[in-house]
Amino acid sequence: MPLTYPNVELKCELNKVKKNLKTNIICKVQTGFKSVEKIVIESKLIKKKNQELFYIQGKTFDLDGKQSCEKYNTIKKQIIEKRQSTGIYYALMNQLKMFNQIITFFMALTRKTSSNVFNNYYSFNTIFIFSNRRNLRNLEETTYSDVVVTCYQSLILDLTAGYNCRSESGNYPGTPVSFKIDTDEVNDISLIEKLNSDSSKSALNNIDFTNKSNLQKINSLPQVTINNINGDSCFKNGQYIITGEISDISNLDNKYSNIEIQFSLPESTGLCNVEINKSDKKIKMTCENREKFSISQIMLDRSLIQDSNGNYIFTIDSYTSPEQFSCDISLNSIAIKTSEEIKPSSSIPSSSSSSSSSPSSSSGKEERYYNNRKNKSSSGLSSGAIVGIIIGFVVAAAAVVIVIIIMKKRSISGKAKNKIGELSSSYNIGNNSEN
Repeated sequence: MPLTYPNVELKCELNKVKKNLKTNIICKVQTGFKSVEKIVIESKLIKKKNQELFYIQGKTFDLDGKQSCEKYNTIKKQIIEKRQSTGIYYALMNQLKMFNQIITFFMALTRKTSSNVFNNYYSFNTIFIFSNRRNLRNLEETTYSDVVVTCYQSLILDLTAGYNCRSESGNYPGTPVSFKIDTDEVNDISLIEKLNSDSSKSALNNIDFTNKSNLQKINSLPQVTINNINGDSCFKNGQYIITGEISDISNLDNKYSNIEIQFSLPESTGLCNVEINKSDKKIKMTCENREKFSISQIMLDRSLIQDSNGNYIFTIDSYTSPEQFSCDISLNSIAIKTSEEIKPSSSIPSSSSSSSSSPSSSSGKEERYYNNRKNKSSSGLSSGAIVGIIIGFVVAAAAVVIVIIIMKKRSISGKAKNKIGELSSSYNIGNNSEN
């Protein structure tokens, strides 16, 4: 969202809102400003790409003296570098539940090497979202802020550790459906932002990762080492290409679609098509960008990657691009799945189930994804045929009009001749009577 004064871009987050209720819009400055005494916002329609979101009324805000604001990505980079120095990364969470007014969930972390040390516990200040039923038909959501959650280490493997997390006891309204922590306050866990997005999806994954054998499969996933991220055309079409090498291809398919790759810096996610060349263990990920960002260095943290069915397939190692680029929002960054899509799986892929983990091999037909465009059916009419039909109707209508005009002219001409004949006859009769 642009400001009128100072002339800067903001990246804003707007949560679900209700009519006539106040809400907070959290914005992050993309270019920074210095010594500003007021902020001016003009009335305008706010859009994301081509989608209209809301109309904002203009207003001027007087600040308390001259104020400055640093570019958000500059501050975020410092936070990320501090986190990466610990070598500890967020991996996954699930089983968000509530028992006896205590909220619980499971969280797993990974580490770069076995020499990096997991803490015995981590604490977060958390905002929880609860759903509650007003009547048989309506569900309402309630926000409960400032809930302290502590995660205690319950098991540890070579590169992975499991934590049982629990909140303070309280009088919580309804069922917990998601939560949000202030990630900028967490300095020792990389990619912690993904914990917030995973919390709303925790009900979709019913794997018990407190079971050591299930967590061991996560611990032994293939590793992807990134060699390059090419974003030369990203500012035009919102597309970038990640290339690298994968350590083990024995339980993987050649192609995957609808794979999400999340940047740590800038804050954006890509929807990627993955191609694996099993002969040389090369991997190529063609990604459609979801959040517009200005020219920036690209930083990825070590993260678990899932296929379109929710199965964990490999781990991407940390990477920082030597080059910078900017990126627009891609028109293909939102996946619309066809009716042939397999429902999300609740199993971890293994050698016996890997053939069903990829959309391309699940039904013998490659899945197709569309955004803001309709699929052209082979049984429908092409645009050329439609134009031909319209031209045919126009020509036929014109021919009918011409025929009607000619017939009318002939009718008028005939009547005129008959009238002249009648007048001539009358004149001749009159002359004969005079003679």
